[in-house]
Amino acid sequence: MKILILFTTLLSLPTFAEWGTEIKGSENFKSIRLGVRLQGIAEHSDNEATDVQNTDFFARRTRLQVETNFYNGWKTYFDLRNDNSNEGADGGEGKFLLGDGYLQIPLTESAKLRLFRSKVDMSFSQTVSSSKLIYLIRTAISDHASNFVSESRRANNIQVVGTLFEEDLAYQVVIGDGIGENDFEDGAGNSANSFISQGPMAGLKLRYYLMGDNPGKLKEAGLGMERYLSIGAGHFSLSGIKYEPVASTESEIDRSLTNVELVLKHGSVTFISEYFHFDGEVDDFTSTNSAGTSDGTYVLLDYFFGEKHSVYVRHEDWDKFSSASDHNYQENLIGYNHYLKGNKIRFGIAYSESTETQNNIDTDIKKIQTHIMLHY
Repeated sequence: MKILILFTTLLSLPTFAEWGTEIKGSENFKSIRLGVRLQGIAEHSDNEATDVQNTDFFARRTRLQVETNFYNGWKTYFDLRNDNSNEGADGGEGKFLLGDGYLQIPLTESAKLRLFRSKVDMSFSQTVSSSKLIYLIRTAISDHASNFVSESRRANNIQVVGTLFEEDLAYQVVIGDGIGENDFEDGAGNSANSFISQGPMAGLKLRYYLMGDNPGKLKEAGLGMERYLSIGAGHFSLSGIKYEPVASTESEIDRSLTNVELVLKHGSVTFISEYFHFDGEVDDFTSTNSAGTSDGTYVLLDYFFGEKHSVYVRHEDWDKFSSASDHNYQENLIGYNHYLKGNKIRFGIAYSESTETQNNIDTDIKKIQTHIMLHY
């Protein structure tokens, strides 16, 4: 009942163009902004290798967002989230955890300091809010990037973000905590015997707008209203990861992630492509000399029409360990979205086929998925 009352209250208050409702405060505490995000997914998958079919209903996003504005442009933002609740056969109910949680302080008119938990811009699609994605499930390679040098791309950090050259160049400089112990896995998804220590993560991201205006907040689903061409590049490193691959055997490895992006928004047409290079992969903890690299790309093409509809295709190709010819992942996807009220109320359907190859064995999965999203 309490949740229903809160939800009803949020819908009855004046809304922002992007998200949330505002409650005005005093001169020293100017306002508080509240929002909710709900994403429900139903999917049916067919694993042709095992001849197993599965139907799953889960809440991909359940979030309460809070932003406060006070003291000469200072602001805080945090969200409480219970993501992917009931996903999979043993998904369970999940728990509410802190997602983003940062203090933002203006340094100049074009630069800001962020402290604590704020996204590291290591990928265009990972930096875009899940409420502004064209397809709600990001690519496997960008998900890998999100945990490669920083846990969930938002481990506690200090960053300076801003723009130069009349906002044509956007930048992020960041230093912070590294990966989580549970995210340090080999190519087969196995954990090391133990995780000992690591150094700091540091990186730089640049994004230059060749044509059109800097949109500020990044979106995939721009609803036909954006026009720009941008290129971006970032490099992030994490040094001194000490671990035991097997019992009583200590190893050390450095990691780095390089990301390059190209984005074209021309009214109804959206084209996005990203390239990732990972250095410091471990193919197999039980083998010697198994450290190496991996790389891959994805492309996404979307066409928005009739003010409420879009169709899109996406292709992903990832060489998961460069020195092994039999460790690859590919996915092809096609989908349709209906935007009942922009990105605030929308639903869609998508079909995908993926193939993962490991040890010369292919795992082919076909999947059909529907979603509904509410973001207020």
